[in-house]
This record gives sequence, C-alpha cells and structure tokens, in this order.
Amino acid sequence: MIESIFRLIKIEEIKNEKIITIHMELCGDDEDDLKDFGMVTRDKGAYDSSLEWFQKSLVIHKQKGLSNYVYIGNLYNCIGNVYRMKRRQLEREH
Repeated sequence: MIESIFRLIKIEEIKNEKIITIHMELCGDDEDDLKDFGMVTRDKGAYDSSLEWFQKSLVIHKQKGLSNYVYIGNLYNCIGNVYRMKRRQLEREH
C-alpha cells in the first residue's frame, strides 16, 4: 500500500462564504517526524504499520549519522512497546 503523509501548514476561513482553505505539504521519507506517524498508527491499533514508521525513522536517523542517543533509545523503546502490545492482542484473541 502506498502511503502519503501531509503536514498541516495553516487553515484559512473566508468569513460569510463557508469556504475553508487548508494549506498542506507532503512529508518526505527523510522527515524526523516519522516517529510521530508511528505513534499515531500505534494508537489506532495498526501495529505493523507503526513498526514500519518507527523502523524508517531509525534507519534515517542512523543514515544521517545523528548521535542523538536519547532519541534513538526512545525509538527502540517505542518499537518494544508495539511488540508488547501486539503480543497482548494475540493473547486476548486466543
């Protein structure tokens, strides 16, 4: 499945005309906020998709050579939490 994620820039409302203009921009794969998409999909119960977003963020962070070890550690924690949530879901189903 092809996924597109947009970042909301601003919302403008034209008074008295019931028109709303929404300004968005497409996020690329190199965005640091991929982790946020992982959290959103995790909260929706889409665990496999969530893991994909967290893994993408982790790969990009490592490719850039960023040494933010707290951020990387937090990503690993998020990944572990998703696996725990998946296991609990499987246990409830059986």
